[in-house]
Amino acid sequence: MKLKVLLVLMGLIAVRLLAAQEIMPKDSLVADFRLLVKYLEETHPDPYSGFGGKVFFHKKAWEVQQQLEEQDRSSDDFIRLVSAFIAPLGDGHTNLSKENGDNAMFELPVGFRVISDGIIFSRLPDSLRSFLGSRLIALDGVSTEQLCERTGQIIACENLYGCYGAFARNAAKQRFLKSLLLKADDNVHFLLETPEGRQKKLILPFVSQEVSQNANMAVCPAWEKVEDMPYMGYCFLDDKQQNMYFRLKSVMAREAYSYMYHNNWGGFDAQVRNFYEYTLQKKMPENMDEAITGIPAMAEEFRNMLMEMKKHGTPNLIIDLRGNGGGFTPITLPTLYQLYGDRYLETDMNVQFYRMLSPLYMQKINMSLADFNKQYQTSFEYGDYLFDDSEPIKKTDPGQLRENFVNQTMGDAKEVIGDLNGKPVYAPKQVFVLTDIGTFSAAFHYAFYLWKMGAIIVGVPASQAPNTFMEATFFDLPRTGIKGSISNSAQYFLPPTDKRAKTFYPDRVPAYKDYVRYAFDKHAEVMYLLDYLKESNN
Repeated sequence: MKLKVLLVLMGLIAVRLLAAQEIMPKDSLVADFRLLVKYLEETHPDPYSGFGGKVFFHKKAWEVQQQLEEQDRSSDDFIRLVSAFIAPLGDGHTNLSKENGDNAMFELPVGFRVISDGIIFSRLPDSLRSFLGSRLIALDGVSTEQLCERTGQIIACENLYGCYGAFARNAAKQRFLKSLLLKADDNVHFLLETPEGRQKKLILPFVSQEVSQNANMAVCPAWEKVEDMPYMGYCFLDDKQQNMYFRLKSVMAREAYSYMYHNNWGGFDAQVRNFYEYTLQKKMPENMDEAITGIPAMAEEFRNMLMEMKKHGTPNLIIDLRGNGGGFTPITLPTLYQLYGDRYLETDMNVQFYRMLSPLYMQKINMSLADFNKQYQTSFEYGDYLFDDSEPIKKTDPGQLRENFVNQTMGDAKEVIGDLNGKPVYAPKQVFVLTDIGTFSAAFHYAFYLWKMGAIIVGVPASQAPNTFMEATFFDLPRTGIKGSISNSAQYFLPPTDKRAKTFYPDRVPAYKDYVRYAFDKHAEVMYLLDYLKESNN
């Protein structure tokens, strides 16, 4: 097939100014790197296996240290070097904070989205609107598969979809593309496949971030009814009240913040302020009690939704966890009880969590090891593990089982579920859960637990693996000011031989042709599911 070359000039002029970055002395970089290595050994449940053992972990660390000793560097250079060092862990919770960013001046005027069978263009200059939704085949002669494989070598990814996601998030950045061993000097040559099945070549220039952000761009449509939903909320998606939709963009709610507040967790004030600014997008009350009260409670919101479904006899519940990066898993558990009653309490999830005790973890929960041992009547030392193996539910008094569960819930959830006595608030005929590469951490846990209870997973596989490392413990590197997190536990949700152990494939996966059908709408997965339900009822 003859390839048509489209050279896009667009009048975008990249002003070639050097980014003003602070250059940090090499002795500071080395000192912070050595501290990071120390934190990894103290905190991570298994920092060695990904490198082939303890000797090779330290060999790689020594090699990185030698590089850092060569010259002074910017924080961006340090972050890239360290990110490549920790990539072999394959751990999405161990990384340097995104807020440190990549201050590269130059980028491509383009955006990408990961679907089940590839990466598509979701943002392009308006003159190239017709190419929205086209699949990326290659970039500068390197296939998408090879690009994602290279991405996994410099950014920690837990499975193939994690590699897809990391590439899609960074592919517009010139520095990132150079780190993939691409030339990426003035422009980039894309090979794409259009929705009509034709291959095209597209040449896009690097421009300044300011020009890219202010350019006249075309983006894929977004169904307003879903797009305009708050971070946590619900609505019917049809006039006959047959399909209830529950949107959850973050597994954070009043219950979690109340728990953190009353247990004096470190950094609590900053977390609440960030939640108000970035998630609720409104001004935070100065009084902390008022601020916490102003945050929606998940158990309360979920019960109100189920009562609305009960009123109309709604058969289908759609829980949307796309783009949900996680939060506090425990706040989701009362909603499982509201959905399934005693059946949830008596279901063995068959999951295992192994947590490592470290100074950073104790700092996170604002407790000394001595106080921890005193509270739980244990004699742990730093470096010991808490082996929380899931045991089969014992056939004990159901009333006692309920009482224990209700009393152990976070925040005010016990007041919302205390009257259920093992009965669901309302049991829909079917529960569906929408996932994508952004369904991570606590959001992934929620999807998995719902699946174990019989829910049908729909969408794109999550970038998190069921068998992986878990639970971010935060740290600061004092000389560079760079922040990050390290996993302090490991989780095993499925047998190692299970095909879903590393990639949690949904039960129903939209194909590329389905995205074409819905004009590559941002919420095509919702539309796909609604049509599936409509066809199933005919």
